[in-house]
Amino acid sequence: MGTEPPGRDELSRSLRRLLEASGRTGKDVAATTGFSRAKVSRLLQGKLVPTEADADALLRALDASAEERQRLVDLAAELHEQRTSRVVVLRGGMATYQRRYGEIERESKHIRTFCPQMVPGLVQSPDYARVIFQSSGRPPEEVEAGIAARLERQKLLNELGDRQFTLIVTEGAVRWNLLGPEGMAEQLDQLAGRARRPGPVRIGIIPWHVQANFVTTTSFDLHDERAVITATDAGTSILTAPRDVAEYITRFDRIETLAFFGDAAGDVLAGIADDYRRLLH
Repeated sequence: MGTEPPGRDELSRSLRRLLEASGRTGKDVAATTGFSRAKVSRLLQGKLVPTEADADALLRALDASAEERQRLVDLAAELHEQRTSRVVVLRGGMATYQRRYGEIERESKHIRTFCPQMVPGLVQSPDYARVIFQSSGRPPEEVEAGIAARLERQKLLNELGDRQFTLIVTEGAVRWNLLGPEGMAEQLDQLAGRARRPGPVRIGIIPWHVQANFVTTTSFDLHDERAVITATDAGTSILTAPRDVAEYITRFDRIETLAFFGDAAGDVLAGIADDYRRLLH
């Protein structure tokens, strides 16, 4: 079962309190507002979140003060924003999801990615992507279609135009031995080479010895200042509410201060690749 936003209960309780104080009945309120009695009942019980206009009409019918009316209308607007700005996009299989992701990327000018658990999708090797997709338990044909779609997405790094990418990974993520020593060394060599290359694609790594005074465990992608895509085991969502996007921009800015870029990042990644190669002997 999902968890309702805490403001939803506050709003419905306030409406019921105002109804009781007014001495009116639900039938009276329905007649005044033009709402159906069923709708009024659902609003009062918290089963339906009112729009700003509905909240204003309801509160006027209940003789709420101007101050309380404004507070509760604002709360209704915030609840609607929370409800409509979180859209689960993992639908229709891996290939469909990867294509949808690619469409969003092509519409963006600056993509900022943080991956604390794995190599970012745009710079994963085919073998690395295959293990990631296979771990989901999807059928083999869907896994292969997903890999093909991800590789198609990666072409964007060679068709930059005026786009910029900032991709940050943690040392812990690349030390997770997903492919075995040889495969991981090859993946790390690829990342190190890309990190050393100047240009609009910046690869960053946060080494284990860099102290961080905050915790963030979820991978996310920022697309300009208009959307953030978050990924968890439960699914992937697009957040578009300005408050959500601003929060993730602030979070990414803090993360970026911890990361090494350019040759410094290349040296760290190459060193980890060498550590993997030592496991072969």
